[in-house]
Amino acid sequence: MGVFLILLWIVPFWALSPYIANSLSGGSSPPSVADVTTIIVAVQTVVGLLGFWVAGAAVKSIIKGSTMRHALVAIWSMLIHGDIRGQGDVGDDANEGRPPREDA
Repeated sequence: MGVFLILLWIVPFWALSPYIANSLSGGSSPPSVADVTTIIVAVQTVVGLLGFWVAGAAVKSIIKGSTMRHALVAIWSMLIHGDIRGQGDVGDDANEGRPPREDA
C-alpha cells in the first residue's frame, strides 16, 4: 500500500492542471491554473508522505539490526517483487532470472 501511494506521488498529475481548470471554468468564479496546480501538488505531497510513513513502518523492521548492504538489498528486493522477504530469503532464489523450464 505504501509503495502504491509513493507511486501516486511520483506521477505528474499537475500536468493535467490546465485541462482541469478549463473543465471547471463554467462556474461564476473559475479557478486559475495556478490554483489547481497548487491543490494537486498539496494533495500529492500528503499522499506521498502517507506512503512513506506506511512503507517506512514495514521497512523499519527489516533495516533494524542489519548491515547497510543487507538493508539495501532487502529494500530493493521489496520494491522489485512487491513483497517483504526475510533477510535469508533475499537473493537466495535459485530460479530467479532463469527462463521457465519447458517440460515435455
